[in-house]
Amino acid sequence: MPIVGGITPVLVIVINLAEFISKHLEQFRWAVTVLAFVSGLMFNSYFVLNVYRLLARRFPDNPLVHEENQELVLVLAMAGVIVSVTVPAYLLWVGLGDASNLPNKETFLYGALSIVFPILFQEVVRRFVRPHAGELP
Repeated sequence: MPIVGGITPVLVIVINLAEFISKHLEQFRWAVTVLAFVSGLMFNSYFVLNVYRLLARRFPDNPLVHEENQELVLVLAMAGVIVSVTVPAYLLWVGLGDASNLPNKETFLYGALSIVFPILFQEVVRRFVRPHAGELP
């Protein structure tokens, strides 16, 4: 029974935090959107870098990984990263616009995908991009 006694105070704190956030939703909305944009920039840049590494490792003759094409690939990748973080951040901002409409499907899916995708991606990087024991990079 000690678990039940520990859950109630935590739930009371969560309820109070939720009420505080809903009263100050506009400030939290901006903060969450900016943080989502920045973390998306960092993660998606890491994602693109590792995709490039995987491509270079698996297909070294592909024209995309040739040195003379690196600038073009970099510009295109950064454009893709910027679009891939701006659109979801904007949709998150819109989804957080009305406290009476929370929770909603859009913000829930954004949060869930933001948790699941990096975990799955780390496993892909670990298996396919990073060298295995005894293998040269």
